[in-house]
Amino acid sequence: MWMLTKFAMIFFIIALSMVLLSLSDAEKGGLCRTQAARIGEGVRGAITQVVNSPVEDERKVYSLESVLSTGKADFERYSLMFTHHAYGDGKHEIRVTLSSQSTDCVYERAAPFKAYEQDENNGFRLFLQGATYNPENHSILLEPSKPGDRSRYAVIVKCREKSYPYHQYLFLEDCRKDDPNECLSLNSGLPLACCGWEEPGGCDAASADAGDTT
Repeated sequence: MWMLTKFAMIFFIIALSMVLLSLSDAEKGGLCRTQAARIGEGVRGAITQVVNSPVEDERKVYSLESVLSTGKADFERYSLMFTHHAYGDGKHEIRVTLSSQSTDCVYERAAPFKAYEQDENNGFRLFLQGATYNPENHSILLEPSKPGDRSRYAVIVKCREKSYPYHQYLFLEDCRKDDPNECLSLNSGLPLACCGWEEPGGCDAASADAGDTT
């Protein structure tokens, strides 16, 4: 009788441990999903805000966390991808995809925008800038969790030419600099060439190999 009671207690302890472990895994998964959605939605929201802002020239810098938190001492590495999708009905979007090794820590939503080919006066020419730019699928991969040379900021810049025909440009940069002031700005790189007070045509020369996706 004592042996049966002992086995029952052991079985109960094992079953309780499995239940607690299952609850712990579910809690970690829920926290990781929340973290992924917060970062993904933050980046997508920043892109949408810049695209829809009435200001002609604007720059927004989104600081990227190095890992996703899944508990008190547990972390998950992740990556972000910006992909330009153009559809047959003329719609364009920037798809923001957050991925990790865990299937719980994912996010994917799109930020629609009006492209230059839709509206030459109010549409954007989109440039994706970064070392991981892929011209085949029009994307850049941000690597916030990469040891060493990691992605620290997602930089969104938009501007309009200062002379006729007043075209608009949108730039997304994977910035790996420690100082955000060293990242893409309105007074440097392509934004300056395309929207500064330079002679018309400077943008086309400067953007020949710069990730023009539109």
